[in-house]
Amino acid sequence: MRGFTATSQTSPRPDRKKSLATSYTTSDVPKNIGLQTQAADNLVSALKGVRSNEDPLTWVAAVYEGGDLKGNLAVLASGTGGVDEIAPHLTNDSVVYSLLRVEDVIDGHTTVKFVFISFIGEQVCFTPLYNRLS
Repeated sequence: MRGFTATSQTSPRPDRKKSLATSYTTSDVPKNIGLQTQAADNLVSALKGVRSNEDPLTWVAAVYEGGDLKGNLAVLASGTGGVDEIAPHLTNDSVVYSLLRVEDVIDGHTTVKFVFISFIGEQVCFTPLYNRLS
């Protein structure tokens, strides 16, 4: 099959495994930071549209309602183009999540891939959020 081989790599690079094991521990990862984000109804339907073969929608961008990182996610914009239509919505003061549908023809067969884009602008400050959670 395309993209797969009959054999698998049985031994990872020892130097890489060692460096990852010494760099990170599970105690560094917070267990529960108190965030439970919900998707607004318009976002759910837009995501279904992007995932559907019958819907012309090819992308959707979502932001936190009211700019509150503890708020729900809602649709910022959506469209039928490509990544060039998403780019203007990625501003320095925003956190944007986007799903993009990409179609390609390989050996006469159309393949569909989904690209998840997570964007955090340079001017976004998380300090107030962390202060509220501690």
